[in-house]
Amino acid sequence: MFTINTCSKNTPSEAPTLRVAFPLFKSINEYDPSRITYIPEYMLLKNIYSTLVELDLKGNLISGIAQKYYWKNDELHFDIHPNLKTVDGMAITGEDVETSLKRLMILSTNPHGNLKTLLCPNLILKSLNDPCPGIIATKDKVILKPQKKFVFLLPMLASVDFSIIPKSSLDMTTLKIIDYRNTSGVYYLEKDIDSKNLQMNLAVNKNHYHYSAKIPHKIILVPSGRSAPKNAIELFRENLVDCITTADIISTDHLIDLASQNTEAQIHQTLDMEISFLNFTQKGIKQITEKNRFILAKKIRALFHELTTHYKSYRPVNQYFLSFGEGAISGEQEQEFIHKLESASDDLSINQNIKGDYLLVTDLRQKLESKLNEINKNVKTSSASAYPDPNTHYNDRPDFHIAGVDSGFQEDIGLVSFIINNDRFGLGKEKGKKWLDEYVQIENKQERIEKLRELHYSALIKGFFFPLMSSSFAAIIRKGWSFDFSKTQVSLPLWKIQKEN
Repeated sequence: MFTINTCSKNTPSEAPTLRVAFPLFKSINEYDPSRITYIPEYMLLKNIYSTLVELDLKGNLISGIAQKYYWKNDELHFDIHPNLKTVDGMAITGEDVETSLKRLMILSTNPHGNLKTLLCPNLILKSLNDPCPGIIATKDKVILKPQKKFVFLLPMLASVDFSIIPKSSLDMTTLKIIDYRNTSGVYYLEKDIDSKNLQMNLAVNKNHYHYSAKIPHKIILVPSGRSAPKNAIELFRENLVDCITTADIISTDHLIDLASQNTEAQIHQTLDMEISFLNFTQKGIKQITEKNRFILAKKIRALFHELTTHYKSYRPVNQYFLSFGEGAISGEQEQEFIHKLESASDDLSINQNIKGDYLLVTDLRQKLESKLNEINKNVKTSSASAYPDPNTHYNDRPDFHIAGVDSGFQEDIGLVSFIINNDRFGLGKEKGKKWLDEYVQIENKQERIEKLRELHYSALIKGFFFPLMSSSFAAIIRKGWSFDFSKTQVSLPLWKIQKEN
């Protein structure tokens, strides 16, 4: 049975309630900052956990759980916010910070940065009782002691991967989160989904430093994914939700149309930060020649361009990083890549079977279903339910993968780590780890940017990574609410939405 709270108007005496369409629906027990793959996961966790430092709307670092932070020689000092408590009144302390960071190093599953390399490089941590000399914590202070002053350390800690989880909310043996009520974030779990009601309810923590009487006091997450009875646009039109987020499976074009047709809809759009791409796996790189990789990519890009001709938001793109961004290749390099791609033959000369998969969240997914398998009789492409599992047996892995990912224009260690850890640029696991370790050791920013650009260019010109299309991310908010979101950040902080008087 599926039920939806249809109350849409808040009387002046009621606390504001925001109903949000949410596409990735599973029990809260399956959400964990240590293993984030998809934008909806990142967004939900961002709203229930806080980090030591945060990014403002312009991408500048600001205080978070650390009310004050500063470098003292090569040590990074954090003074913990003295008034931050969970909904049940438990203080968030330096010990919680230490536990959360050590937990992340033990699990070693997060894709947005490796803290252990910086703080405990030569140690194997197996339990929270194992010492890490790089972390010193008291109730109200945390000191991180890397081997030297890593400029990346502070911005890396703003990633949701490095969320602070109260020690009391963890199982100390398994390290699993066992309590989603007592969290460090603006919101906490009020009600999980169950077999009778697939809605998830979050409630505001009035003890949080971001609390305001005008922000949503309750957030009702309503299923909007492929298996849900209604998609996000249907839910909005029928006044069953007030917000469609940037994490939804609805295409930006459909949200633009909704905003133009519905007087209740206000739209938010980011820069063109969503990149659809073709990525050859290590298996594909070994099995398919560079020549054939370019031929296959040319055919797939042409197919994407054909399918998006009538879309307002899709645009051809020739590199992963935004063209005006710090990781972008030069104009000459871009032209070299375009020439190599456009001059590729139309004949795919292969005898072996090639297997691909695609993970696309918009309606392009259905349009690609048959078209991709018309490219060549030896190329078989199927829809994937998730990113390729690195533990999958080699012979069962795809040769190429088509998906979408968010990009950026500023140097972002979390984004760079995600690219390398997911082998987007063809380095493989061991070379990727070595490259990333060397990258974070470089103190001079210009030298780091050059190293990143070289890798970016190499991935393009050698046929490991092919950008297909770019698009903005979009969100819809019902009138009666105001919002203050960044055009350069994909994940939405729902406390940036306020109820208008």
